Amino acid sequence: MGRFADGFHDRSSTSLEGLGIDVGLSGHWWKGLDRSGEGFMFDVSYDAQGNLFMFVSFYAGDPDGNQFYLFAQGVVTPGSTTAVLDVVVASGGMWGGAMDPADVMRDPFGTLTVEFPDCFAGSMALDVNESYEAMGFTDIDYDLARDLLVPGVACPTFDNNSLEMMVAQ
Repeated sequence: MGRFADGFHDRSSTSLEGLGIDVGLSGHWWKGLDRSGEGFMFDVSYDAQGNLFMFVSFYAGDPDGNQFYLFAQGVVTPGSTTAVLDVVVASGGMWGGAMDPADVMRDPFGTLTVEFPDCFAGSMALDVNESYEAMGFTDIDYDLARDLLVPGVACPTFDNNSLEMMVAQ
C-alpha cells in the first residue's frame, strides 16, 4: 500500500489536499495592498491533549475608523482544509499589575470560516452576528495571501505532517 500511496500525490506540490491545516500555516496573512492595515495572524499548534488547535487574531477598522481587534480559536479537524471558529471581541483587561483575568469579557462577534487550499493562498468569510450588524459591521469575505512565515516552521508535506514529527523538531 505504501508504494502505491507514495506516487498518489505530488510531494513537491504546495496543495494541502490530503494533508489539511497544519502548523506550517502559522504566520501573517492578508488580502494585499488594497486592504493594507487589515490582516490575520494565524497560530496553528497542538494542544496538551494532542489536538490540532488554531488561534486567530484579526486586526481591522471598525465602522467609525478606529482600530478593532477580533479573536477566534478552536480545535481543527485533522485532514481538513477548512476551519470554522467562533469570533469574539475581548474587553475589560487592564495593563500591567492591574490585570485581572476575571475582568476580561469575551463578547460574541460572529463566525469565521477559513479555507487553505494550499500553503500560500487561502480565503476567509466572516459572518457578523445581529448585535454587531446593528452597530454597522457587515459580513466580509475575501481571498488571503501569505505575507510572513514563522521562522523554522515549514508548510505541511507528506513527510512532515504529524504530531510526532513536530515534537521531534
